[in-house]
Amino acid sequence: MNDYEIEELLKQPYNADDVNPVETQDKTDPNRLAIARTSWGEARNQGPDGMKLIQHVIKMRSEQDKYNWPDNAYDVTRQPYQFSVWNKGDPNRSKMEALDENSTDPEFRQAYDMVDKPLPAHLEKFKDADHYHTDKVSPSWSKSPKMRKLGQHGAHIFYSTKPGTGVHPSNKMVGGTL
Repeated sequence: MNDYEIEELLKQPYNADDVNPVETQDKTDPNRLAIARTSWGEARNQGPDGMKLIQHVIKMRSEQDKYNWPDNAYDVTRQPYQFSVWNKGDPNRSKMEALDENSTDPEFRQAYDMVDKPLPAHLEKFKDADHYHTDKVSPSWSKSPKMRKLGQHGAHIFYSTKPGTGVHPSNKMVGGTL
C-alpha cells in the first residue's frame, strides 16, 4: 500500500468488519473520565439523576463561550474552586482519582455509562443549568440578578446564566426593611 491508499483508508468510516471494533478500542477518553469522576465525587449520594445533572452542568460549561470556560470537560472540571471534589484537601479527591473506566464501584459504573446519554425528560427544567451548589451553602454568586434559579434536586440547587429561562428574578427576592 502506498501513502495515498493509506490516507484514503483512514478517511473511511468505521466498518463492523474491522479488526479493531468499537468494543475493543481505548475508552480512556479524558473528557469522559473527567465527567464521570466529577459527577461521582459531587453527587453519588444523589442517585443517577443527581449525577446526570452534574454531568449536564459540566457539558453546558464546555459548550458555552461565557466566563472563559474551557471548551472541553476535562479542563472545565479542573478550574479552581468550581467543583469542590477537585479542591486540594477534599477527602473524596484521592478516591475519585483512583477510579477509571475499569472500576467496579457501582455508582461510578453508573456515572461512566451515562456520560453520553441525553438529559432525561423528567429533568428538562434543568436543561439550561450551568451552575449549582449544595443547600448547605449560599454563595454570593447565587444572589446575582444574572442568575436564574431553576430548582433543586436532592441537595443541589441549580441555576442558569442563560436569559429567558422562564424564571423571574423576583422569585429569589427577599423582603427587607427600608
